[in-house]
Order: sequence, then C-alpha cells, then structure tokens
Amino acid sequence: MKKWIYMLLLLVTLFLFLWDWIDRPRPFDDAAMVSKLTEAQAGDRIELEELTPFSWEELYIFGPYLDPSSIDVRNMDEVPDGIQYLDSMTLLVFVRNNTAIRYIELPRSAGDFETGLYEQAIKQKNAVFIQNEDSKLWKLDD
Repeated sequence: MKKWIYMLLLLVTLFLFLWDWIDRPRPFDDAAMVSKLTEAQAGDRIELEELTPFSWEELYIFGPYLDPSSIDVRNMDEVPDGIQYLDSMTLLVFVRNNTAIRYIELPRSAGDFETGLYEQAIKQKNAVFIQNEDSKLWKLDD
C-alpha cells in the first residue's frame, strides 16, 4: 500500500512540474529575425508576423528599465525581467489568449523602437514596422 502511495505522490509531483514547465513562455532565439532587423535599410518594411513561426495575437515591447510584470497578462511574471537593469536590450513578448507564450531579448543594435510603443498591446496585424531615417528608430507603419 505504501508503495502505491509513493508512486501516486511521485506521479502527481511529476505532473505538476511538467504542467508548470509547459505553461511557461519560451524564449524565441531566431537569428533570422535579428538578421532581418539588423540588415534593414531606411524605409524597409518589417512584418513580425512573417518572421514568427508560431501563432500569436498581440505583441508587447519593453525598452530599457521597464518591468514586464507590470502588464496584466498571464505568465508575464515568468518572462525574464533583466530588462529592468539593462539599457542594451529590448524585450519583445508575444501573447496569445492573454497569456505570454514567447519572448525575444533583442539587442538594441539590431533595432530600436519608439518609446511610445513600449508597454502597449500591438495587434498582430498592426505589428508592421519601418525604419525611420532620421532617428534610426522603428515605428509602426501607418
């Protein structure tokens, strides 16, 4: 009887561990995306939907010293918060069903975004950016 209880406890523990692991947002380290952003020239159009091989609904952009957990999105507290202490990175968080599913820590040298876009929900169809000639910032394509 004790053997079955221990087996059951082990299975429950394993299930809880796997559930927590599956439910966390995953890093999205895509050299192609970074390369596309880095090599873009002034006026080039970048559609993030084309660069992401997974399904998402909204994008949040966090610049230097911002706290991702300040946004009311499930699992946002699981996203790395090192951006709060760095000025060399931009954090892009992809959201589906109000849950953070993927993120990318993008070097600001690969592309910088207008500060007005920070901490705002950007719908997938609107996640189109153009490099600004003057400031070298990325902005939403109007």
